[in-house]
Amino acid sequence: MRSPPVQARAALLAVMLLVTACGAAHGQGWPPWWDAMWRHRKLVRLDRGQPQGIGARLWVHIRKDADSGGRDIRVIGPEGEPVGFGIMHATAEGRYLLAFQTPASSGVYAVYYDNPRAGPTNPNPPQAGLLYETRPIPKGANPSSWHAAQATLSAAGPPSGAEFWKRVFDAYNPFGPQSNYIATYRGYIRIPSAGHWSFATVSNHSSFLLVDDQLVTEWVGRHNIRQGRRGEHSGSIYLDRGIHSFHYMHFAYGAGSRGLAAWQPPDTKRWLVIPESAFPPLRGAHVYESERYDQPICADFTVAPRSYCEAGKARMVTVHFSSTSTTAAGGLLDRYQWDFGDGQVSDAPRPDHVFLAPGTYTVTLSITNTGGDRTRCTKTVKAEPIWNDLDFRRHKLEKVWQGVRNYRLEALPTPSLLAIWEFAKNIEHKEKASEAALELDDRRHDLTPVQFYDVAMDIGHYYQEVEKRPDRAEQYLRLAHQSVPESDGLRRFKARFALCDHYFYQMEEPEKARGEYEKLRADFPRTDPRGRRTALIRIGDTYRSEGNAAAALERYAEAEGDPAYQPDKPRAMVVGSGLQQTESYLRAGNADAALGKLDELLDHYPTMRLEGEPTLLRLRTHLLKGNFKGAKKEADTFIAISKDPNSLPAVHVEAAEACIELGLTEEAEAHYRTVLDDFPESPQVPDAENGLRRLGE
Repeated sequence: MRSPPVQARAALLAVMLLVTACGAAHGQGWPPWWDAMWRHRKLVRLDRGQPQGIGARLWVHIRKDADSGGRDIRVIGPEGEPVGFGIMHATAEGRYLLAFQTPASSGVYAVYYDNPRAGPTNPNPPQAGLLYETRPIPKGANPSSWHAAQATLSAAGPPSGAEFWKRVFDAYNPFGPQSNYIATYRGYIRIPSAGHWSFATVSNHSSFLLVDDQLVTEWVGRHNIRQGRRGEHSGSIYLDRGIHSFHYMHFAYGAGSRGLAAWQPPDTKRWLVIPESAFPPLRGAHVYESERYDQPICADFTVAPRSYCEAGKARMVTVHFSSTSTTAAGGLLDRYQWDFGDGQVSDAPRPDHVFLAPGTYTVTLSITNTGGDRTRCTKTVKAEPIWNDLDFRRHKLEKVWQGVRNYRLEALPTPSLLAIWEFAKNIEHKEKASEAALELDDRRHDLTPVQFYDVAMDIGHYYQEVEKRPDRAEQYLRLAHQSVPESDGLRRFKARFALCDHYFYQMEEPEKARGEYEKLRADFPRTDPRGRRTALIRIGDTYRSEGNAAAALERYAEAEGDPAYQPDKPRAMVVGSGLQQTESYLRAGNADAALGKLDELLDHYPTMRLEGEPTLLRLRTHLLKGNFKGAKKEADTFIAISKDPNSLPAVHVEAAEACIELGLTEEAEAHYRTVLDDFPESPQVPDAENGLRRLGE
């Protein structure tokens, strides 16, 4: 047989790519429809590369308009015959965990649903698999015996979650909080040879192990897990070769609680954790297409959690959505429109979407085919933490950020908007954080007083640093102060402190700021001792900025004399180390680290704010950061209050450099000439001469 020509192969490839890109087409008749009373079906394939086993496991997610609580679900095999199955777990969102028999190891299985008149079928799942469920421990729990443990389990309510597990060995709860939960394992165990088999439980708290519904061993009460490592809490039972039912229950109090099941085969003396091979597995299966009876188009999709991330107070869940929609033969799907229920949309066939807050969302997929047919599918999706994905390193945060940075903030529900604001602040995307804060301000009626306090403080800083509108900044700082009750002294103190700083640094009104700092200290005599001490240092700063060195020194000395804030090392050692580290950071070009280390030193010893060496270091950090106005102000303040001949020449030189950058050449020249005229013996004379030459050029 001759191969098709190149042009034909290219055309065939183009068609295949078009089908892949645009969506699936099918004949809506293969496999033949089992029963027209059932209006929907999902076509299922068994996963490859897994043990054959005698059954398979499958999660199916039923659309909202066709969910009858699972009673109408049926599983049909490749030959068109019903196969035994059981619903092992169901959720309020319409998700069902099925275990079904697999008479054929390949071929297409189908899950039928949407027949409101159908009655429930008798469960007949395969004798395989180990189902792991957890429930919160209820109040008044009493797991002091097997009978009491069963009563406690009944009072615990529905499971937090469930999944098939490989063995009995739990150290965390994959479905909810990591403490105070009941872990149960139900399924089947394979006994390779007849005889007396011994089983042991190893746990931190009450645990129970049953085989064929017989209690084989238990270990009640709180205890040290190490006391059971050698089978101290075990029992024996005679078992025939073959499959037996298995049940294990463990009460996990506190974080890090563990429970495991061990066995000792006949004629052996060694205890082993029961291996995965002892529990007959269920083969994985997946939905690959969805169909609606006698309709040219069907919309449907699958949902799979992708990752979990925390940043500040934000809790973000990335979920993968994949369309399993189909259309009749001769047509193609050419448009997808997702509405994720949080104000965000997508037009991709298989999008990843980040939900910014755990919760339940209504997700709708709308599709259109090339013939103009339209339909939609709506499901309830629960986004919740993934408890085995707790790595929140920077690269992961940035990856999640790429998924949310273009979200339409005005469309987000308020909890999600709060989350993206927290997220943006946490990873220092200030522009997006400010944008979210301004949007939250429009929804202040949705916020608690504490939430609005945080938002108002953030907006106040935004108007200070970005918009340069001190009047608006003051307005929001006052709103922050007013938003919380008088009983919330700490927040009121911080808002007032921010206002004091606003008058000093933004409005440049040192006298007004000083009065506010003093009033702050008087109004809050017992709130935030460290903050009150910082306010005292700020009062000294206001005097320093006005050239009143004596008054500044008095306030600095008072703050420095507080023994609660003295380092536990000698002053000379702390000062020498702090200055050296600051200089080291400056040489490395790390201005932020240098400024942080210098501020830490000056917080311990505020009287050093009047000395030359710390002033020079602060000048150099400002110059390195490009803050030339700050450098000029720092230099002018020191020159006004100091008579130190060892430091003043260097300060004049640095001040001249700042003036040059600001275009103030006459002031720069005056600084250089002061060095030459007033300090002719200083080491800075060559620097001043070079500076004047540069200005002359």
